[in-house]
Amino acid sequence: MTHALSLYDSQVVAHHDVAVRSVAFGRTRQILATADVRRQVRLWFNGTLHVQLDLRARHDRFRPIDHIRALAITPDEETLYVAAGETVQAYRTFDGHPIWIYHAPPTFAFLITSALSMAMAPSGMLAVAFDDGSTAFFDPEGRRSHDIRGNDSPRFIGFLQDGVRLVGSDGFSVGIWDGLSGRRLLHFWLTARIFGLAVSPIRDVFAIRTLREVLLFEVQGPRLLAEIPVEPGLPVVSFSSAHERLALVERHGLLVADYEGRTIMRIEQPEAAVLGAAFTPEGSIALAGSDGTVRLWDL
Repeated sequence: MTHALSLYDSQVVAHHDVAVRSVAFGRTRQILATADVRRQVRLWFNGTLHVQLDLRARHDRFRPIDHIRALAITPDEETLYVAAGETVQAYRTFDGHPIWIYHAPPTFAFLITSALSMAMAPSGMLAVAFDDGSTAFFDPEGRRSHDIRGNDSPRFIGFLQDGVRLVGSDGFSVGIWDGLSGRRLLHFWLTARIFGLAVSPIRDVFAIRTLREVLLFEVQGPRLLAEIPVEPGLPVVSFSSAHERLALVERHGLLVADYEGRTIMRIEQPEAAVLGAAFTPEGSIALAGSDGTVRLWDL
């Protein structure tokens, strides 16, 4: 039987003046990073606002790509990574001081190159997919070490649990690459268009989100584990690091399922659209809403 939760079962753990788009937790539940649609990033420690960063572009030329694509907090909780606009940035979590900022070079010398997605390995290595057809790898000091390039270079990416192999999709096919050498290890096509991808941190499993369902694959094979129908909503998928569960965003709520595709529970949030989701380290779930709140449910 599916268990249903409502707003009354949640608590507000962060808030912005406008819609919140991205959420990321550290290794513990005490530190939380949130980002809104105006490119304001906030760091919360034990529910208290500690750092606020204004990452809006200073030039009108960059306004069309003025979006924060991803947030990540390093395992030691000392650094926050942000993929925003044409940049990848690193900040100290305790005071918001910038550590390094990478500006992607323009394509053909005049087209702005924008980050599309970002993934962080346990070692601190970063992979960032850009809209010029490249996926760049960075060390913790911000040095761009090597790239993946090609016609099927991914738009959505995530590291497998070994922190070396990278799963990605260009929207039509799925590939797995060796993150150290850039060599492609596996490639296959789907008949449906792909709108989102996420990778489990505890098992060699990844999820592909199409328009009407989520396909759950085991890397070995690859083998299809489950097909999970979803309601309309942003193509956000998030895996738990505590249990074999994944969260699937719907327009006014969230579906939580296991790796066999069985629905464990649904969360209903009718007052606001759900724009993002992330599990806490112990397995609770946080939803970012169009009303400017981040709400937490203990599952």
